[in-house]
Amino acid sequence: MGVVEKLKERKEKILLFGHTGTGKTYSCVKIAIELAKKGKKICYIDTESGSIDEFSNYEIDSKTDKNIILIEPKDFGEIKQIVQKAEEKVDVIVIDPLRAIDEVRHFARKKFLEKGKYWIGEKEIPIDDPDTFYLRGFMYQLPNELINEFFRELVRGKAHLIATELVPISIVNTPKGVDFTKLLLETEETRLPSKLKHVYDLCGWFDRVIITENRVVSGKSEYYGVIFKWRGKNWRGQKIDSVSEFLLKKTKLAR
Repeated sequence: MGVVEKLKERKEKILLFGHTGTGKTYSCVKIAIELAKKGKKICYIDTESGSIDEFSNYEIDSKTDKNIILIEPKDFGEIKQIVQKAEEKVDVIVIDPLRAIDEVRHFARKKFLEKGKYWIGEKEIPIDDPDTFYLRGFMYQLPNELINEFFRELVRGKAHLIATELVPISIVNTPKGVDFTKLLLETEETRLPSKLKHVYDLCGWFDRVIITENRVVSGKSEYYGVIFKWRGKNWRGQKIDSVSEFLLKKTKLAR
């Protein structure tokens, strides 16, 4: 297949990341509704049951409602199954929030507990006490291959993808005088706080990455974004007043 055909078939892979209350779900819901109004099919995977309140702020007619499938998966395994089934039937998949590291850790822990044992290299170790299994260091042993396998399938899917990721609040609440956005945009990866390094790893799988932020104007909170990564364009650091409107205009989501 030539380059031109590849460009025609290319699907958008978009990541929004930021701390709590910066408009990630707000933007995803707004995009989902706008696309559904245009007849696009949306699979909205809500891993924290947080989108329903956002959806309640809109009057959604029956025609639009039929184009949005809202699913609340129970674990990482179900997320994988939903994505595999949905990508053949919908135009856009939203995963809000992704929280891949936590989801995979919990899923792997569940599977190990079902087996009653786990492995370090070739050494097989029985799980003598399921209640304290996670306290003995397991939760910090990231099952990298599970995550890599998931993302390889995800980014090569047949549907557009929008995912959100939560930045740890302990990192966002930086000391006074420290600009979090500037920290991410200007600091070398090797010098970043350890809790932010997984964000860099995550960004590698996506073509469009936007940091979500909020500001208070005349006593009212407003959401905005800053471009962190945009393949093909030197837009790093560009401020976006409305993330949802920008993505609907500057990507292939609505085409």
